Amino acid sequence: MYWLGDAPSWDMPSLGKRIASLTQAVRKFFGEDQEPFRVFWRRAAKGYGGAGGFRSFMLEYTPGPNSTVTEELSPSALENLISHESVHGYALMSPVRQEDVWYREGAAVYYAVVAPFLAGVVDRGYLTHWLNNAAQSYYTGGTTRLDWKYVMENYWSGTQLVRTSYCRGFIYLAQVQGLVSEATNGTKGVDDLVRRLYQRYKSNYPVQSEHFIAALADYIGQTAAETSFEGMKYGKNLVIPSADSLRRFGLKMIRNDSEELELGFSEESLGRGVVSRLVPGSRAEQAGLHEGDVIVRSWGLSTAADAFENNLKVVVQRDGKQMDIVYWPRSHAKVECYQWVSIGSSE
Repeated sequence: MYWLGDAPSWDMPSLGKRIASLTQAVRKFFGEDQEPFRVFWRRAAKGYGGAGGFRSFMLEYTPGPNSTVTEELSPSALENLISHESVHGYALMSPVRQEDVWYREGAAVYYAVVAPFLAGVVDRGYLTHWLNNAAQSYYTGGTTRLDWKYVMENYWSGTQLVRTSYCRGFIYLAQVQGLVSEATNGTKGVDDLVRRLYQRYKSNYPVQSEHFIAALADYIGQTAAETSFEGMKYGKNLVIPSADSLRRFGLKMIRNDSEELELGFSEESLGRGVVSRLVPGSRAEQAGLHEGDVIVRSWGLSTAADAFENNLKVVVQRDGKQMDIVYWPRSHAKVECYQWVSIGSSE
């Protein structure tokens, strides 16, 4: 890891060792563990972001007491983020099409934790925690029924639309794991398919969604492969992996309905700096937000759906006074949701 000037506020020595083990596990999964993965830290004026490079990732961070980065990203979340980014060097589709982003991001979410687990770097508790974070993000994110074409056409118009490629791609790959395992009596899985596509990519052949479907068809048949992909693409039904989809990890999937993500006011308010279209009775209103409040700063929106326990924090100004408002950005109503638990555990 590299940075100029003062180091970021995390415990960099221990963080570096942890990230090294995670990214090495990812590289090993794809058979590319000889070349290191490099992380570059870049100071930014506000917030955080990043950009991927060849076998590398540049992460932006904001130093100082007013930084929201440490509040949005715990060390564990930061480790997972960089592990996720390292997968992007291998789970690729080319020539690049925006419509194939479901695979690039879905595979990154899945293998950021599965590859380290397979390498023995993380335990089953860690694996289950991050798998369930991703699963609930899909089921409670409010975009499950949207057609993929609509998602692509409106991709940058809302945070949850951007996140759809991550969580829908992830849950579909988990479903594919179950489909392939069942069809091959447990001898094959989605790992074989993903590695196969990577080798095709390395050989300079095109790799796009149609090639994913063709490879999947070799395991489960053409009709079943097309049906599963269309179910993910068109959003007509929830994508639900089989109960035994991740049996190889000692996990089973059960239904566990949960509260849907709900900001409680228009997302455009954050850009305009004024709370608008406040939802009556929402947790945002109950926490003390008022229509017309001036938003001084906010943080947590981009990570609110990452974990079920995440809160949203908003600093507003009203009548010349500033106040901090923290609330759980979830609706009062529950939606159909599924989670993994250990086989043999009480449900």
